[in-house]
Amino acid sequence: MLSLCIHNFHVCLDPNIVLGSIIICTFSAGFNNGTSTLHAIIGTSKALGLEGFILVANPNYGDYIAEPIPFAVSGIMIPRVDDDKVQTKDLVLLLIIYLIETFLSDK
Repeated sequence: MLSLCIHNFHVCLDPNIVLGSIIICTFSAGFNNGTSTLHAIIGTSKALGLEGFILVANPNYGDYIAEPIPFAVSGIMIPRVDDDKVQTKDLVLLLIIYLIETFLSDK
């Protein structure tokens, strides 16, 4: 299952809901000011029992430099805004799948 979490949407941190899911994160101001890190995404993903994460560039902040560190969970990084734009249709498809799974699942 795919989980799309929005900032301050607390259900995203409920392990009973997100266990075994993939979370989509976007590069945000927190990465620029140091309050968000790739280590935090990896740690949170592992702690919540996620299958993995996707960290996507945000056109509001431009490209980001992917840190060369090993991941304790599966991860996909899309550090270039141009790459993100090319794949937007795929992310929309993933969101549709998420919505269908959310409303049709037994959870």
